[in-house]
Formats: sequence, C-alpha cells, structure tokens
Amino acid sequence: MLLNGRKKNSENDGLELQELLDLQSIVNKVALTALLDPCGCIVQINQKMLSYIGSPKEKLLNTFYFSLIENNHSAQFVDAIWSQLSKGLAWKGECCHTSANQSQFWTSSIIVPLFNSFKKIRNYQFLGTDISERKLIETSLNRNQEYLRALIRLAPSGIFLANFLGDCIYVNHRWLQTTNLNLSQCLGNGWLSAVHPDDRSRVIKAWTELVENGVPFKEQYRYVGRNKKQTWVLASAIPIHETDVAERFLRIEQDLTELKKKDALIDEQKSRLAYASKLSALYEMAGGIAHEINNPLAVIKGRSEHILQHLAAETTVDTSFIKYASERIDENVNRISRIVNSINLMARIDFNNPLAVCSVSRLLSKCLNLCEDRIDLESVQVSIENDVPDPHICCLEKEVLKSINNIINNALDALDAVDQKWIKIKVSAHSDYVEISITDSGKGIQDTIKDKIFLPFFTTKESKHAPGLGLSTSRSIIEKHGGKLFLAVNSKHTRFIVRLPKYQSTNDMNQANVHQMN
Repeated sequence: MLLNGRKKNSENDGLELQELLDLQSIVNKVALTALLDPCGCIVQINQKMLSYIGSPKEKLLNTFYFSLIENNHSAQFVDAIWSQLSKGLAWKGECCHTSANQSQFWTSSIIVPLFNSFKKIRNYQFLGTDISERKLIETSLNRNQEYLRALIRLAPSGIFLANFLGDCIYVNHRWLQTTNLNLSQCLGNGWLSAVHPDDRSRVIKAWTELVENGVPFKEQYRYVGRNKKQTWVLASAIPIHETDVAERFLRIEQDLTELKKKDALIDEQKSRLAYASKLSALYEMAGGIAHEINNPLAVIKGRSEHILQHLAAETTVDTSFIKYASERIDENVNRISRIVNSINLMARIDFNNPLAVCSVSRLLSKCLNLCEDRIDLESVQVSIENDVPDPHICCLEKEVLKSINNIINNALDALDAVDQKWIKIKVSAHSDYVEISITDSGKGIQDTIKDKIFLPFFTTKESKHAPGLGLSTSRSIIEKHGGKLFLAVNSKHTRFIVRLPKYQSTNDMNQANVHQMN
C-alpha cells in the first residue's frame, strides 16, 4: 500500500511538472522572460528576449539587467524600481530597453521577487510583453495632441468648448484676450457676462436651442472687453458626438470688428454719395423750376410794362390792347399755377379719396380719347394688344390716367422726326400685378441721359412742346399706388413699362376701402 501511495504521488508530481513545463513553453512563446539574481544580474533568459536584444546568450548572462533600460529612463525611475523590489514587493510598469544595435523596444513588464525557504530573496523573475507598436501610436498621438494644442493656442479665432449641458469647460488664449476674462471666470455660464447686454438674450436663446434641440448655432454678437472695448464676432457651433447623444459642443468665433468698421465706412460713403446725388438732383430740379417759372414771369413782366407804358402815353385807353395783354398775363399766371400744382403732386397724392376698381381697357380708352385729335392730326398708328380678358386694378383713376397720358404724349412728341409713326400698347396680367408697356417708333433715348429722364423738370423736348414735370410726376403717381414705372433697357425702341397691383377679388376691394365704378 505504501509503495502504491508513493507511486501515485510520483505520478501526480510528474503531471504537475509537465503542466509547469507546458505553461513555461507558452510563456516563452508570447513573453520576454529573464531570471535575475538578488543583485539584478541575468542568470537565465528566454529565446524571445534574446531575439529582441540581439546579443548572444553568453554575453548577456551575468549582465546587470537595469543596464538595458538605464539609458532610456532617469536614475530616479531605476531607483524607484529597486526600492520597491528590495522591500519584497513586485513592480509593474512600462520600460524601454536598448538592443545591441542601439534600437529601442518597449515592454509592459512585471518583476516579481522569489523567496527561498528562509523567506530571503533568491531571485527576481522578469516577465514582459512587447508594446512598442502601441507606444509608437501613443507617441504619434501625443505629438499630434501637442500640435493641436499649439494650433488652438495660437489660432486667430476664439475657440470655445462646452460639455453636454452647454457649460463652458475650455477656451483658448484668443478668446480670453477678446473678453478680458480669465479661465475660471468663463467656466460654466460665466462667459455670458462678457456678451454685450443688448445681444445676451438672443445669444442665450440660440445657444439653448443648440444644446437642447440641436438647432444649428450661427450668430453675430458683441463681447465687451477691457475699457469697454466692443468686439464683434461671428460664432458657429456644432455638437461633438461620441455616442448617439452629443457629448460636447465646439464653438469657433471669428473676429468681425474690422469688417464691421469697413462696412460702416462703406455705408457712410454710400449715404454721402446718396446725399450728394439727391443734392445734385435738387439743384437740377431747382434750375428747372426757376427756368419754368422765369419764362411766364418774363411774359407777365413784359405785358405789365406794355400796359403801364400804354396808359402813360395814351390819353385814350385801347381796351382791346389792355384785354389782349391781360389775357396773356392770365395765361402765364395759370402756367405758373400748373407748375406749382405739379410740384405738389410729386410730394403728395390725396389718398383720402377712395380707390376704385378700374378696368385697364377703359383706362387706356380714356387716355387715347384725350390724345385723339393729335393722333389723327399727326397720322400716328396706335394699337392695343391685350393678352388676357380685361384685367382690373385698384387706383385713383384720374391720377393714373394723368400718368399714362403723360407717357403717351411723350411718345407722340418723339415721333416728330420719323416717317413711320406708331405707338404699341400691350397689356399683360401676372399673378399679382398688371403690366402696361408703351412702345413708340421714335429715335430712342440716348444712353447718356437714360439715368436722368426721371429727374424733375428734366426734358429733351424742343420749345414748341409744352414743358412740365413729366416722367418724374408719372413715376411718383405710379409708385404711390404701390406700382413701378421704368424704362425697358433692352428694347430696340423706346418702351416704358407700368406695373400696378392687380385687383384679385372683392376682399381686395374691401381691404383697400374702394368702391365699384359705374
């Protein structure tokens, strides 16, 4: 029985030894191992570690292990390992080894003290796995992170990072310069204190919409910094998704201050140019008014002097002469009155009178009736083309009639010097407006004066044609009806286009407070 027991124990010991040998074989295949003596010298080393170091086994035996890493780490690092091992404690960490060809490799290592039966350290077991590739990746990532930190630090734009709640967790140096806050002051919602009070509520609303609902954030607003200096920024923010839910929010802020100053300067220059243009137009209009009024005043003065001379020289009053002179004075007084009324018309149209629903065909028919004698006398062919059933407009009929009649009279004036005399009127209806185009066969308008034809009192007419405010008055009337009057620049012949809001339904009439014409 005793022999059987010893045989059984021997078999068990054999199995355990085989298991240990199998385990050692596996470890040698996947790990770098070395056995050190109590002084730290190598007494055993496996083939995998030999291949990494690249030195013969005979050369490495009795070599101080830490000589393989001391050139890659500080003395304090090596001392810390020895300090822990001397206390009988295992050390675990990462260390960089130098091979025979001076290349380096990193291992994730553990060094374990082994004790004898007297609990004294007899050896140290080194076990390591190669992590060189991981360390290369980490080094590359760290280098990239350094580049990124430098880029963020030196970026010309403000950079703002917030957590998933929208609270500030980081800003770069440029942002701090802009706001004159320090990092601790801007954390959380502290950054809002730098936003201009007039912009703050709008910024809070837009930022909340981004954080809570994912609505894109793109806003222009002002920061108030040192000495109350205002800095305009264009800020754009996006969510950063590490999962399905936004984990952070990144905001980039571009300084718009100089651009805003340039825009303000441009706006100021535009205002000055507009003012200069209006002033020039005013001077031209004043000159035209003076010319228009001076002519009848000269007639009035002349006739008055004739009457006075006649009364002083004649004992008997020639009533026919007095009557003739008085009639000429009355005509020119009326002429001045018409000019003054035209000036008033430019400034004001009496919309206290109700607008009326007016047939465009009927309106044009009335215009042509007013010019009928002249059209027949000058043998002008007039045609009207209407693309749609008679459209209607809401207007003050007399005013619009006056405006269109003025355009037709101008067209008739332009036909004096041509052989083929015609005027074509075309009516077309669109979704919300009616367009009336009036084209004549005249010689056209010179390019040099096209920009001036709508100025008050500007005229190219010869003295035989009656002067007046002309196209400026017509445009004023049309525009005060909510329409447009303009010259078609691409037309071969002179073509003026009138656009007026189209009458749609009875509701339009009620809203405009108009009444149906008889």
